[in-house]
Amino acid sequence: MYGSYLYAHNASHRGDNIVAVIDADMIGYAHTTEGGQTLYFASPERSKWIRDFVTTVNTLYRNQTNITVETVLQSSGSDFQSFDEYGFDTINAMGYDCNNESYYWEHIYHTANDTSDRLNWTYLAKVTKLLLAVVAEFASTPLELQVIITTPYQGYFYFFNHPLRPLDSWKSSFYSPRGIPMILGRATVNVDVISHNDTVDVIFYLDGNIQAWFYDNASSHNWTIHDPYNFPLIGKHVVQVYTYVYTPSEKVASDEINIIIYTI
Repeated sequence: MYGSYLYAHNASHRGDNIVAVIDADMIGYAHTTEGGQTLYFASPERSKWIRDFVTTVNTLYRNQTNITVETVLQSSGSDFQSFDEYGFDTINAMGYDCNNESYYWEHIYHTANDTSDRLNWTYLAKVTKLLLAVVAEFASTPLELQVIITTPYQGYFYFFNHPLRPLDSWKSSFYSPRGIPMILGRATVNVDVISHNDTVDVIFYLDGNIQAWFYDNASSHNWTIHDPYNFPLIGKHVVQVYTYVYTPSEKVASDEINIIIYTI
């Protein structure tokens, strides 16, 4: 898991615009008839749109892939978790039997028995076709609207708006607050908006409650994290940003960041 952590960590700090991460993990094992025809796609709630996209693509290419897609909510357990923690939308593809068969976990997974003769090569080929179709459809679908939180940086310690040091000491644990900025004092959330239209609204939320609404067509916006009633913010909170385009397509884009903040 160190590779995915470092990739996500560095991509976040560079400001890479990664639209979606597709993590293909354990896609070659199928021991049952149902397992040879089904592929799991799991993602955090914020990435539900990718699950919907995958389902649509599989409907288009079902004759070529002969695969049934099942989508589930999941937020941890594979390389996609690091990307999710650093603010990227992710999805995890996993073989159906890998997720449901105790024999696989007890006798094959991470053991010397995990050899090529135990792979179902026909299943692997079908899954690869579907993943290829998903990537191709992603690449050919124009992005009409995006909103991206650019700062605060994920996984940094902040004093007000000053990033003092990265929190790299937590990189080895799935259950640590890695990827979450820790902020002492008020800090500002900055966002960039990428749109092919002129009419764009940008709305900031704190823990699901509207805090600021911008009606202009600027390509960047900011909001200082605070409670509108001047109560101190203590502990973990979620900042969400939504942007809307008032056109017949009614496009909506969003981004969010978990923070740990202490203010007075």
